[in-house]
Amino acid sequence: STHAMRSPLSTAVRVIALCALSALALENASVPVVKVEAASTPPAAQALWTEPPLLLFGWTRHMFELPSFMDMILMSAALGAVMGVLLAAGIMFYLRISYRGWMLVAHDTMLYWQALHHFWVLGGSYRDLNIFDTVPEKVHVSSLAMIMELWDLPHYRNGTFREDMVKNLRNVALPHTGVPLSVFCSFGFVARGFLLLCYPAACLVSAMHQQNKRPEQWTVLAQAYHRALLCPDDWFSLWRLNCRVASAHAFVTQAKGYEMENKWSFLQAARDQGLPVSPFMELDELVVKNANEEGGMGIHFFQSATHGGEWIIQKRLRNADCVARLLPATAPLSTLRIITMSRGALRPTADYSDGSVQAADIVQALSCVFRAGRAGAATDHSSVLFDVDHESGVIKAGSSNQHWYKLGLQHLLHGDLDAPPPTTTHPDTGRAVTGEVLPDVQGMMRMAVDMHFALLPDVPLAGWDVAVTEDGVFMLEVNLSCNFFQGSFNKAHYYAFVHEVLLLVDGGLQKH
Repeated sequence: STHAMRSPLSTAVRVIALCALSALALENASVPVVKVEAASTPPAAQALWTEPPLLLFGWTRHMFELPSFMDMILMSAALGAVMGVLLAAGIMFYLRISYRGWMLVAHDTMLYWQALHHFWVLGGSYRDLNIFDTVPEKVHVSSLAMIMELWDLPHYRNGTFREDMVKNLRNVALPHTGVPLSVFCSFGFVARGFLLLCYPAACLVSAMHQQNKRPEQWTVLAQAYHRALLCPDDWFSLWRLNCRVASAHAFVTQAKGYEMENKWSFLQAARDQGLPVSPFMELDELVVKNANEEGGMGIHFFQSATHGGEWIIQKRLRNADCVARLLPATAPLSTLRIITMSRGALRPTADYSDGSVQAADIVQALSCVFRAGRAGAATDHSSVLFDVDHESGVIKAGSSNQHWYKLGLQHLLHGDLDAPPPTTTHPDTGRAVTGEVLPDVQGMMRMAVDMHFALLPDVPLAGWDVAVTEDGVFMLEVNLSCNFFQGSFNKAHYYAFVHEVLLLVDGGLQKH
């Protein structure tokens, strides 16, 4: 009844009660029940068959002449399907969503599962996947399926791809859950289960949340679910897509440019070519001691990378006045993240040393974001992300992704599913940042393009951290599993390029 469908929870409770009553009714009905022979069935199983609720299984076995375990499987599946349909009906009524909206959701889910089946079961190729209407859909879902192919393969940065995911996702959680995503990367079967079930479920919850905010528009659910499942454009999905593309490209092509992910290799190579990177001290070892500790405590030794150690010893850089005036007094060094793209990655063995090809011929800057550090933070990882106009250097609206970094049970079902609304001011000062102009942004973007060409033209995407300091403009490091940090860019151009990269590596992972 309409009253019974006022909420999904009440619907589920009523379905369970209905199933129990049906089982009790069958106990007294003239339904033939197959007897279980003691010789072929354990005593525990015989006892189970005498319980009234499980008479349904016996009835199913008689009708279809199936083994008893199949009875349980089939009936459990049947009951689960009935409960699922009625629960969905309850949700439909609760959210006032039309039948057509749910059919679109089901259609997109089947497309997603069909793509996973194409790769995981049939061993199909990226080139032969022709079920999607757009390139972004094909790229995104194919790259998700690629996770299991990359799983145990060597990674250019951390042992295997799985190990890299564990390290990089240990401080990231789906909003509203508090559970670090690294827990789903420990075992292959857990990751498969997450991709098969949890990921679509999370997309559905997000879509239902969007629908609930606009219940009068039935199309919201279908559109939001389609976008979240098949072609998301949030910062996290784009970051992870870049990670998967870089991992596959590095493994298949063995491009030398991936050596630049190591911060010391990058600084050395850039210094040797006279490129403007952050200065470092050429010490053999550094000793740091506490002024008040004694007894051999409070003293630390750091062997420098310049002499075979693992520590890069550098002077602390401070923001230039043009940057510092936009920030609180205790803000950290706040950088610009510039993303570049190189078509040289499509010809990873090409030699450009003869000068016939220039940087601008194959490398293009895609986006620029100013990471305005928060008061008291050690680095600009804690920051407000302000988009920057490529041509003029004008700072545009800011955003935040910090709701993705809330870990722990205290965040379970607490907080917002949505990102905070765009801002034009720095939250720690109240000062307007949007509309301000950063000097020579075009020059910094050209610097990133030139360095991509000089150091790693065979790598598809690179994220450059540029610091505008009291001592000058320096490139701090390059990130090859790069993050757009919610900056604006030409997505059609980007997806077309990633599509070409995936065609290049197609089949290379399956061989291993």
